[in-house]
Amino acid sequence: MFKTKVQKSLGKSLVTLFLCLGLAAVPAVAEGNAKKDEIVDLMLCYAAGTDAIGDSTRTDPLGDGAAIYADCFTDDAVFRAWFPGTDFSDPTQAVTVGAGGGLTGSEAWAGFVFSVFNGTYTYTQHSVSNFRVKTSGNTGTLTAYVDAAHVTQAGGAVTGVAVAHGTYELQVEKVQGTWLISQLEVRLINFTPTFTAP
Repeated sequence: MFKTKVQKSLGKSLVTLFLCLGLAAVPAVAEGNAKKDEIVDLMLCYAAGTDAIGDSTRTDPLGDGAAIYADCFTDDAVFRAWFPGTDFSDPTQAVTVGAGGGLTGSEAWAGFVFSVFNGTYTYTQHSVSNFRVKTSGNTGTLTAYVDAAHVTQAGGAVTGVAVAHGTYELQVEKVQGTWLISQLEVRLINFTPTFTAP
């Protein structure tokens, strides 16, 4: 069956339209992926800063971790941590740092993390995964799972390992063209010693 000139012309027009629409969507998809990558990088930045603080072999773990955190957070960032067994829906059961008074932002949180680790561990390693990012204009959220190992060593041998699992939730905002964390919440579902040397 032969196509009429009108059918051929209409077919070409539709193909051209679909191609144009598809090509127009490519930059939007690329921009969305780049935005997501920038926000996920904030979570990775946080994990790196935390593990610097948890590395007691460093000369200045607190200073090193605080310097990394400074690249991730707004100056007035707020932090909340719920520990295992607390009611995650109750803000009064969270430890809150940076919400007015005294030190604020990443410096305050670095000090808190340092006090929790308290030189107990030789190394920590925070692995984050299952990233879910949502944005609206210049604000957004990220949630991720955390699987953290806290290792003690003596004489070059591992003497203990404690493992924590939980969920991070970040509030993020774009400040002068750069995505930063304005609020971080962590809800820990367990903190379990998995190995202790005799």
